[in-house]
Amino acid sequence: MSFVCLVFSLTFWQGYQIRLYESQSSSALYPLVSSDLTSQMNAISSSRVYCFYPGLTAHSKSISGTFPPTEQEIRQLNSRSIEYNDSTAMWARECGQCCPMLWRLTYGLEGVGVYSWGGLEGKKNVTTDRFKEAHLRWRAGDDCLNIHCPYQRRV
Repeated sequence: MSFVCLVFSLTFWQGYQIRLYESQSSSALYPLVSSDLTSQMNAISSSRVYCFYPGLTAHSKSISGTFPPTEQEIRQLNSRSIEYNDSTAMWARECGQCCPMLWRLTYGLEGVGVYSWGGLEGKKNVTTDRFKEAHLRWRAGDDCLNIHCPYQRRV
């Protein structure tokens, strides 16, 4: 069962797109972790900024998520100096928390970068976090081709 549906897509001159997805559940997390690229798995709320693959984001890298990106999306990444890899095969060291085979959990937000900024006036209540309390499990892929990764399937 899919919890995400495409509501609206608008393509601009030069191929740039805006796509609006709607969650079919009460959680905004489903569309977020179902993104085509790990570099798209970021969110901002009225009091926090979330980065679901901080290890990749910090190094300006992105790998495929649920579906492979379009050629235009890859060009857009390159224009923003983000290195795209369709797999982890060329990585020179183990994947760690960035491994596409590693199941990740929203509960507790372990491995998720969170910055509490308190809202525009810095006075927002940052003690409660609906994302942190949600129970959702996801992973970016079902295979790891990195020979250095302990999570890689051995054939």
